[in-house]
Amino acid sequence: MQTVHGEITAAHRTAIEDAYALIETVQDAAGLDLADEAERVAVANGWDDVRVLLVLARSLAALAAGADDSPHLQVMLQMATDLGDPIVRALVLARIADRRTAQRRTVTGGPSAMASLVEAIVLLDNEGGVAAHRVSAHELVASTLEELALWELADEHRRLISDLLDPKAATVWDATAWLQRRVNDYNRLHAALDWASAHAVVGDWASAERIAVNMLSTGTDRADDDWPDLWAAEYAANRHLLTAVAGWQELRSDVPAVDAMGLAIRASRSGDHATASALAGIIIGQLHVQIPENTRLWCLSMTVRQPGTSPAAIRYSDELAGLRWQDRLDRLDDIRDVIATERCRHELDRPRQQLIVNGRAVNSAVIGEAPAVSSARPASSC
Repeated sequence: MQTVHGEITAAHRTAIEDAYALIETVQDAAGLDLADEAERVAVANGWDDVRVLLVLARSLAALAAGADDSPHLQVMLQMATDLGDPIVRALVLARIADRRTAQRRTVTGGPSAMASLVEAIVLLDNEGGVAAHRVSAHELVASTLEELALWELADEHRRLISDLLDPKAATVWDATAWLQRRVNDYNRLHAALDWASAHAVVGDWASAERIAVNMLSTGTDRADDDWPDLWAAEYAANRHLLTAVAGWQELRSDVPAVDAMGLAIRASRSGDHATASALAGIIIGQLHVQIPENTRLWCLSMTVRQPGTSPAAIRYSDELAGLRWQDRLDRLDDIRDVIATERCRHELDRPRQQLIVNGRAVNSAVIGEAPAVSSARPASSC
């Protein structure tokens, strides 16, 4: 079985790039016609990391078809365990955590979502490995943390992704990096709007504006022409809403409901709750592009503040939002503690693992150098 810790061949690299291209293709509901042939080539060459990526592609295809992808997750985990590459294992564990978080329940078999996520984060501390696999693992970790509303931790991984995908640094992985950069741009903007919206819901406009301005200043201005149409539409809509959060110059979008939502945000930002409530109440069911969960909740909270609403009802809504925010901060502290503990455990365990590896190497050398023993001579009993 071939690991991927060191240098890889050009053919292996091309197979990895093709597998990542296939992963993106199946997310747009295209077929898996090339997967079987890619599998045969990967098996013939011992490219087990490519085989893991192909199973990932099949799991995404299963989801697109409305089927259960958990068997694919179990196969990926076993393959990654057998492969023994920490970065590939981190990628698989992050994918499992991402799926279990999205499902909001535990998938039968295997570690919990949080256990998988923490192990993936700690495994990414290891050096080496294929750069494309490392970026993919960080991307899945960041997406899972964002799903859990742990944006501060997710932002750390997004920064690492940006460094790894720096367009100024040409690498042999440019073809795959181009695909991964597009995914990171989309997810980073979506997460920024979600995070800013959560701050706005609890009345922390300074933080909401800071997050929005930072994203607008450093992110991609617009989707490139080669983006999938749905991604491009959602990116444009979310960026439009972020400009409203930041208080930047008002722009027009191509979607009336998005324009109305932007106006509602600006009204809420200025304290004009009557206007914000009226606009939010009209558009709540008309936004046909995907917006983050906390932006949707913010829209709902605006509708509560319509004229005539009982002050007690508004206070109840505000206190629920505050409790939800405090619970988030508690979970953030908890997972940071768990990650720190797991990192310490790995550091303490590292010398023991190295001793095992060294011991095996010594034993192999001794066995290889030992003189042959005649079968006619009995073994010593002492």
